[in-house]
Amino acid sequence: MINPEDGVSTPNDRNGRIVTFYSYKGGTGRTMALANLAWLLASSGKQVLVIDWDLEAPGLHRYFRPFLDDPELAETRGLIDFFQEFSEGSRVEQNRRRGSTDAGEHWFDEYVDLSRFAVPVDFEFVRGGSIDLIAAGRQGPSYGILVNSMNWNEFYERLGGGVFMEHVKQRLRRDYDFILIDSRTGLSDTAGICTIQMPDDMVVCMTLNRQSIEGAAAVTASADKARRKPTGEPGLRIWPVAMRVELAEKDRLEAARRLFRERLSPYVWQLNRNARAAYWHNMEVLYFPYYAYEEILAPIADSWRSSNTLLAAMQRIGSRIFGIWYSEAGRLDDRRRAELIARFATSTVTVATPSPTGGFTVYLSYCHADFPGLDGWRAVSVLKDEITSMIPSARIFNPREEWTLGGDIRSEVTVGIREADVLLAFVSRVALRSDRCQFEWRLASEMGKVVIPVFLEKDDLLRSRLPSSLESVIGLELIEPFHWESITLQPLVAGLKNLFQRRNASPNYSAGDPDDPQKGRWGGQPFVNGYQLAARVQELDAKWFEIELTVSAPLGNLLEGPVEFHLPPWCGETIRKVVADRVSFVSIKVRSWRAFTVGVRLNKGETCLELDLATDVSMAEYHNFIAS
Repeated sequence: MINPEDGVSTPNDRNGRIVTFYSYKGGTGRTMALANLAWLLASSGKQVLVIDWDLEAPGLHRYFRPFLDDPELAETRGLIDFFQEFSEGSRVEQNRRRGSTDAGEHWFDEYVDLSRFAVPVDFEFVRGGSIDLIAAGRQGPSYGILVNSMNWNEFYERLGGGVFMEHVKQRLRRDYDFILIDSRTGLSDTAGICTIQMPDDMVVCMTLNRQSIEGAAAVTASADKARRKPTGEPGLRIWPVAMRVELAEKDRLEAARRLFRERLSPYVWQLNRNARAAYWHNMEVLYFPYYAYEEILAPIADSWRSSNTLLAAMQRIGSRIFGIWYSEAGRLDDRRRAELIARFATSTVTVATPSPTGGFTVYLSYCHADFPGLDGWRAVSVLKDEITSMIPSARIFNPREEWTLGGDIRSEVTVGIREADVLLAFVSRVALRSDRCQFEWRLASEMGKVVIPVFLEKDDLLRSRLPSSLESVIGLELIEPFHWESITLQPLVAGLKNLFQRRNASPNYSAGDPDDPQKGRWGGQPFVNGYQLAARVQELDAKWFEIELTVSAPLGNLLEGPVEFHLPPWCGETIRKVVADRVSFVSIKVRSWRAFTVGVRLNKGETCLELDLATDVSMAEYHNFIAS
């Protein structure tokens, strides 16, 4: 297909185009641009693969979290696993071929298919498009070890990595229309692969300061030189993009723009003279503060009706680089956008899930070396007996007893922690070196579980080496596990019992908290000047409720701008913000075990609404919830 504006031809279907997104410095919005353009391409019916090649600081998956089965990548293998798998296979093959006449030219065919590591973005694009994601790798404690142990010099010089990657490119082109690569910043081995060997096009993102411009220009010159054809013709299309442009300080902005054009214009060879004049203006992305605070996609957060948005900027860039427009068919209506915005909001915080049976599950996380042999088994048995004697309904999840022989330990750990109410983290020098223990502690914290450190050694350095999420937790000391007795364990077990009683207390919907700091803070009225705050409540089980809070505009009016919902701490976030873009209503969903007062600010703070769920919503509405 030909873009009539600049005369650039793009490959036919299934002769896919590989595009690297590069920035010399971090914080430019490079990953954001890639994710948004991938969405626009898929909305235009294209089969798109996005690859997180920023192995040292992966984050591309966060833009697709609501649409991933494993949003935290706890179980998702990725690019680093792909490279490690090939490297190990190459070493085995070299050992096999020693003294053999077999050339083994195609031995690596089984490793070439990178799409084996792809996971789908679960969204139904109306024109049949799709996005697959290849993450950097499984985000567990061992991830950093894998990345740091990868020897790129050996990969290219001894293991045949260069030839292998050419075959990988051919396979990717057959499988996808577009392959978008999120490259490492700066100068590194992986950045070199992304900017020189892999791409047909390189999108160079930079902020308009001298360091960013000069650094990006130097890397661009290097990539352009390396990809020149024997005839001297350029072999790499380069697309400079100015990101996070601030319109203040007009004189300084114009000076930075001039430097940007002067340093990068020699590499925009693919544009004809007429197209170049408009290029520099169209390839600017203004700074939108809303996108600085969370990873959300512009086709979801922005209305396509407005021209001064991040979505509009991404459309201009997409039409220039890829020759595509965000078609009418791919655009989301306001109701659908509101639903997806809520999914992004709720995916940023994970709230602890109550035990559906009203029971109480305690997960024991310890290093086996701290409890060796028969004495260790007896020590753990004493702890279990003490807990169950105080909390008869308690279930003790001991991984050492419940793991399946030959099973996937990481998967079983994830399931066990998901079902648990509290995790006891037995901390020792040995446990701090255990990848499994570190994974368990981090995962439990991210899932919103109660994590109690139990120190097995008297060493002040142990606390300083805990994961950051546990540094402020007081914890307990049980220095001699093999001599645990009832009196020794009493503080720990009493604390667990207290936690159990609080978790299983009957929810109070007949009255609010007399000390509720929200009460009266927002004017006390759910209906002000035609704006209304309402709640619908669905009973999840005997203890928990899902509450849908909706703010609607007066008849004939539309909501526009931030709408802030102010909530109690147990709802996960104390402030949930939804940006309304000329819609009749916005809503969010929260979970709670009791009634509370919610406050809302909108119209730049000029309108405040308040709703007390204990008095303004009748009991009948709680128990006879009707979905809208």
